[in-house]
Amino acid sequence: MNNFKAGGGNKPQPYIPAGKGEKSGEYTNKQYKSARDILTNCYIKNKDGEYNFLRSTLVRKVENILYCFENNNVPARQNPNTVVKKIIDDYVVTERYYNNEGDAYLDIDYTCHGKPEYHSEVPHIHRWIKSSDSKLHRQEWERFK
Repeated sequence: MNNFKAGGGNKPQPYIPAGKGEKSGEYTNKQYKSARDILTNCYIKNKDGEYNFLRSTLVRKVENILYCFENNNVPARQNPNTVVKKIIDDYVVTERYYNNEGDAYLDIDYTCHGKPEYHSEVPHIHRWIKSSDSKLHRQEWERFK
C-alpha cells in the first residue's frame, strides 16, 4: 500500500497572511524560536484539490494532486504532471512538482525544515536537475519565485 491519496483540481490559492503568527490555517512569515514552533506554525493549511498557494511562476502544468503524510518521503519520480503535497498535522510542508516525464523539477518548501540557520527564508524553493547519468539531484535553496 502506498502512502499517497489521489486529489484533484488545479486552482491556485492567493497569499493570505496569518496575522499574528498563530496557527490560523494560513501562511505566516513570523520568525520562530524553536524547531517545534516552525513545525506547527509556519505552513499553509491544506485544502484538498489546491496547490501553488503563493502562485510561483515556476510551476508548470499539473494534472494530478497526490498527498504524502508525516514521516513518509516524497519521491524524486512520480506520475507525469503531478504535484505531491507533503502534509503534517493538516498543514502543507512541501509541494514537489513533476514534469511531463515524471521527474521532479521543483520543490516549494513552506518551512525551514527545522534548520533556520540553513534556510533563512520561508517559503523557499529547490530546483531539481538531472545529471548525465539520469540521476535527479535537489539543488540548494533559492528565494521564492
